[in-house]
Formats: sequence, structure tokens, C-alpha cells
Amino acid sequence: MRRAEANLDIVWAKIDQITQKNVTGFENTMVYALLSGSRTLRRTPEWVEPIKSDSKAESITNRDLWELNKPLSKLFLGEPTQEPKKFKPEVKSKTKVKTKRDPKELATPEEATPPAVEAEPATEATQPTFAVDAKALKVFRTLFFDPEVTSTPGLIPWNDFLYAMAATGFKIEKLYGSVWQFTPTQLDVERGIHFHEPHPMGKIHFETARQHGRRLTRAYGWHGGSASIPTSF
Repeated sequence: MRRAEANLDIVWAKIDQITQKNVTGFENTMVYALLSGSRTLRRTPEWVEPIKSDSKAESITNRDLWELNKPLSKLFLGEPTQEPKKFKPEVKSKTKVKTKRDPKELATPEEATPPAVEAEPATEATQPTFAVDAKALKVFRTLFFDPEVTSTPGLIPWNDFLYAMAATGFKIEKLYGSVWQFTPTQLDVERGIHFHEPHPMGKIHFETARQHGRRLTRAYGWHGGSASIPTSF
């Protein structure tokens, strides 16, 4: 391996020599951008026969790191000659912490009495709930997982999705191409959200619908019970 790397060094040195001699304006070419990019080169270190002894052999990190990682081509780098750097591991002294207490030492009144734990009042995040008709509810049952619904969700027509979002107070605007802007008007947040109109069939697949539902959950805290209908459905 080391012989192959040495031959490769000769090849790259020749390439550098020819390039510097014959090429003008080389800095503005794609080849220059490719060869001058930041890369890490791993060279094969010299083989050292392992010595059987009680002491640990010298780690590879203690060798000349620059020699092992120097680049093939030196045409672009212009790096100065570096002194070999040795890795010196940091040795931390172990300090034994006293964990046992002398039984003769009496606990102070403050230590004897455990501090009272103040119970924090449980706060439950309030989720918005909308009363919608059966058409919009069918859309939301497909967007969100609801364990009480046993029917298999299907495709959502894009017009039905627009109808359901409008029923919850969203202002709908088509921006460009397939991108639609949905801006809430009945929520505490003013942040809008974008959805893409499906093409070419104009219906939202079940997997995409669930992705839309997760985005609505992250943006507005919606879940499977956010939409309801006054009568049984």
C-alpha cells in the first residue's frame, strides 16, 4: 500500500508540474474547484512489528499525524512545512469523594426535616374544537387518527379538503402552480400554512393526508377530536 501511495505521489507531482506550466487561468475552471476542495486523506502508516511486553505499544495517535493526512496534490494548498504533532492524552486525577457520613455527627434541624414539595397545578393544553357538518368531518377523520373510528379512510377530493379548511375559519388563496395558502382567522395564531394541490387526479392519498394532519398538529395543536358534529355521524 505504501509503495502504491508513493507512486501516486509521483503522478500527482507530475500533474502539478504540467498544470503550472501549460494552463493559464486555471483558478476559474471546474477542475480547480474539484481538486481544491477540502478532503481528508488517509495514508497507510509504516508497519511496526508488535512487541510482546507488559507495557502498551505506542498508539497510532502518537505518530506523525501530518504525515498520515497530507494531501496528494500540493498545487492549491500552499501549506507550510509542519512539525510532527504528538497526541498527548489528558490524564485526569481521580478524586475520591466522601459519601459516608460519620454516625457521630448529628443532623441539623434543617437536614432532619425534609423539605415540603409544593405540588404544581396540573395544566392541560387546551385544544381548539370546531363544530362542522358531516362533509367536513369526513375529511378530518381521514387527516387525523381517531381510535373510535373503525372505517378505512380513503382518498380526499381536493375540493372537499378546501371545504373542510374553510369550515374551520381558514382564508384560502391560491399562490402559484399547485401551492395554496391557508391563513387562520379564528385561532390565536396568525401563522399560515401551505399545501400542494395533488395532480393529476385531484385527490389526496391517505398517506399524504396523514402528513397534512401531522403538519396541522404541529402548527395549531389539532388532533382527531378537534372537529365534531352536533348530531351523531
